[in-house]
Amino acid sequence: MRTQAERVVTVSTEPPEDQWLDARVICAWLGISRTTLWRWQRQNFGFPKSVRLGPNTARFSRRSIEQWINTRERRTHVAGDF
Repeated sequence: MRTQAERVVTVSTEPPEDQWLDARVICAWLGISRTTLWRWQRQNFGFPKSVRLGPNTARFSRRSIEQWINTRERRTHVAGDF
């Protein structure tokens, strides 16, 4: 039987190691709202598209999100260098 201390759930801003992440996890990870996520997908930000895994299930590839973040960081560094 678990003790009360073992039942405590920790909240982390880092996504789990799983390959496929839902919109809720992506938003928490990036610190954005679902509306912003939706907007980034539809506008030309190069944000990765979600993958439909079923009629009511869409997920994002963690690897594609990490690549997008790295690309944005490189652009920021290059644009900031004068």
